[in-house]
Amino acid sequence: MAPMEPLAKAIALCGGKAALARALHTYPQKVDNWTRRSGRVPLQYCVAIEQATAGVVTVEQLRPELIEQWRYLRGTAKAGEPHAEALPPEKGGPSTPDPEGEKRYTRGGHE
Repeated sequence: MAPMEPLAKAIALCGGKAALARALHTYPQKVDNWTRRSGRVPLQYCVAIEQATAGVVTVEQLRPELIEQWRYLRGTAKAGEPHAEALPPEKGGPSTPDPEGEKRYTRGGHE
C-alpha cells in the first residue's frame, strides 16, 4: 500500500480533511500538509487516526516502516523475535529534549 492510500482512506472515512482534523484535535492545514507532502502521518496522530476510523485504518498501515515497534506495543510480537526498541521521537515532537536542558512545556503540562 502506498503511503498516501491509508491517509486518503482515513480522510474519506471521517468525511473529509476538516472532519479528520477535528477528530485529531488539530488544524485542517496540518492534515492538508500531510496529503500534499509525503503522506507520512506524524507518530503522535497515528493512534488517534486508528481510533477515528474504528480500526479500519491501522497504525501499521499509516507508518509501515515501524511495523515491528507497533507489534511490540500491541503485544503481538511472536516469541523469539528480537525486541523492538521504543518508537523514535519525531523531530520537534513532545519527547524531543530541549537542547538547553530546560523543561519543555507541552499542551499537557511540562516534562
